[in-house]
Amino acid sequence: MLKRQKTGRVAQKWKHWCGAALLLAGCLIFFSPNLHQQYQDKRIQKEIAEFHMQSEPEEKSDLFGKIQRYNQELFESGQNCLYEPAYVEKAPEIDGIVSDKMFGYVEIPSIDCTLPLYLGASEEKLNQGAAVLGGTSVPIGGNNTNCVIAAHRGWKQQVYFKYIDALKHGDCIIVTNPWERLEYVVSDIQVIEPDEIERIKIQSGTDQVTLITCHPYRSSGKYRYVVSAKRKETGTVGVSEAGKKDFVQDNESAQNCIRINSDQTIWQETKIRYAGVAVLAGFVIFTVYRNVKGGKRKDAENRACG
Repeated sequence: MLKRQKTGRVAQKWKHWCGAALLLAGCLIFFSPNLHQQYQDKRIQKEIAEFHMQSEPEEKSDLFGKIQRYNQELFESGQNCLYEPAYVEKAPEIDGIVSDKMFGYVEIPSIDCTLPLYLGASEEKLNQGAAVLGGTSVPIGGNNTNCVIAAHRGWKQQVYFKYIDALKHGDCIIVTNPWERLEYVVSDIQVIEPDEIERIKIQSGTDQVTLITCHPYRSSGKYRYVVSAKRKETGTVGVSEAGKKDFVQDNESAQNCIRINSDQTIWQETKIRYAGVAVLAGFVIFTVYRNVKGGKRKDAENRACG
């Protein structure tokens, strides 16, 4: 009888430990995206620190001049190379550019996004951060330039451009290259078809960057979400209130559609995750409670029989 009671208690303890282990596993799974994001943030911070250590001092090098000439020739050519998908993945063939190294980084303070920036939007580079589309301007600023920066709309538990549709007219986008820090202000937001190449070409007389990613979130690239920003020195900061009102009216219908499509999907994904861990926790608590109650009942029966 005593041996049977001891065996029963051991079995009860094992059930309790298994329940606790299951709950811990559920919590780890639930928080794994957050832990992974923290790891990625540290990786990015380390890469940016190393970039600053390796970057050149303030004076412009021969490479800077070569890039200026490349950007001007790109504008004069009409950017027909953008219609070739393979070309978009390539870094510009400029002597002195190392294609697999960071050229800088992009910061979007309003959505707390900082990503290393590479030249050439290959899959490998997009998996590491943001990438400048081949056939668009190298990000050093200057008249008749438009650097088109692409990133995933969230990838393998990393945020990237997941919250891009929270950007608003007047928000700041900062691009740091090996020589200087360039500030741009959001001036236009649009949703386009993947083949609407004309929408991302250089606009004559402007110094611009353009962010581009898939839309809506989790749509497998049905459309493209495009955020255009003009250089701060060009006067876009001092946009009049009337100008802001016109911008809002022109983009209101598109913005409403954007908000519904992406925000709902992101929120549904979050709710599913919370619901999953709640069900798991409820199951574990119920199992432990039932086992404890059952164990007490058996002990009482054993004492009564003894």
